Amino acid sequence: MPFAPIKTALLVRAPLGAALMLAVACQTYDFQPVTPVSLGQTTTEVTITAKQLKPNLMLVLDRSGSMRLPFDPTPAACGTCGQTGQPSCDPATCPSRWDVLTSTATDFLSQNGTVARMGVAFYPALSGATILDPGSNNTSNFCTAASAIDVALPSSDDDADLRNSADAVDFAIRRVGATASPLSGGVGGGTPTGDSLVYVAANAGFGSTIQRQSFLLLMTDGLPNCNPASGLNANDNPAACDCTDGPTSAVCTYYPVLDCNDFNETARKVRAVRDTGVKTIVIGYGDVFGASAQQSLEQIAVAGDFQRRCASGGGECDPSDTACLQTGTQCTEQFFRATSKEQLSAALAAISSSILQGDPCVVKLEPAPVDASFLTVLVTEKGVTTAYPDPSDVWDFAFDSQSGNATLTFNDPLCSKMRSLSEDITYEIRSVHRL
Repeated sequence: MPFAPIKTALLVRAPLGAALMLAVACQTYDFQPVTPVSLGQTTTEVTITAKQLKPNLMLVLDRSGSMRLPFDPTPAACGTCGQTGQPSCDPATCPSRWDVLTSTATDFLSQNGTVARMGVAFYPALSGATILDPGSNNTSNFCTAASAIDVALPSSDDDADLRNSADAVDFAIRRVGATASPLSGGVGGGTPTGDSLVYVAANAGFGSTIQRQSFLLLMTDGLPNCNPASGLNANDNPAACDCTDGPTSAVCTYYPVLDCNDFNETARKVRAVRDTGVKTIVIGYGDVFGASAQQSLEQIAVAGDFQRRCASGGGECDPSDTACLQTGTQCTEQFFRATSKEQLSAALAAISSSILQGDPCVVKLEPAPVDASFLTVLVTEKGVTTAYPDPSDVWDFAFDSQSGNATLTFNDPLCSKMRSLSEDITYEIRSVHRL
């Protein structure tokens, strides 16, 4: 949207001089008129720019045991690497899912470190804590949800701070892959996705989602499980429990509840996070796209409400997405599918491009006026310009005295029109400072 320069006039005037006569007793004093001194008028030009705030993007990364498996299991060099009791995969000949995630994330963060305020959290949180499977009374210490924010969101929108935070996220991801023991922070364990997302959303420090967009970026290779309260039990009702390790797996027998696919409850929890104003973006990667995985990831992504929109020819959708929904605006799949490093890179690029669009209803003002009474907002809609001085139902103003930042937020119904892009709406923000 165009923004015109804004002029602020500063006017200070001195009182006019006057001839005075003072008589005391019999003496008379005559005063000659003196030309008055005027301090004149000073005009300074101040440009107030309105720019969108950088979004918050908290990466929530699945580091469960299946991340040791090959990203692409078809090369002969892979063999049985990464499976339980087998050696780790060789990154040079058969990169694991974590290897591909690490290298792709490094490229993305080095090139796009300033697109958002980024942090990261990993799950599961492996520790000595145990969870009881109510179907077998067997315990597990591999099912604990995320319990820490590994790299916090930066507190500013400054590019240098954003790059430093992106570098810290990259280091944290590489450190997980370089740590052999799961209990020391390496790859291993189950997939408590729902509770981990709830924890991260509540502890990320997103702040007001009215003034700044906030996202969770879930990157996972598997189905959510580890929920003892799911109500599912492979022993009691095998048809209802979609065992994430397979129905004939010994894991499904040992953990008949914890191993059940928990996508319904996970989607419900993601929807509750969305109700707080935080959207969840879902990337599924690796060789995990059977019907069950597709249904699960799609339901979680729909609950997260990050809408993947069709570009011309459907270019922003996956190659397998041959048609958009009936609206003609959204991709058929709302989660990002990545079965190659190229697709994973493309998914991250599409996400960074989408979140950069930001929220047109929230703008940061520079330099920051400290008082809303100084502001008048002129909105041009369908060729008609209307002035909205303070106070106004059309916009709200907020000033943070500690950071010195000022934001202006447009309210409905104007905000909804701006977000829909159905009309050409422009605005100009003017500030008049009076001394």
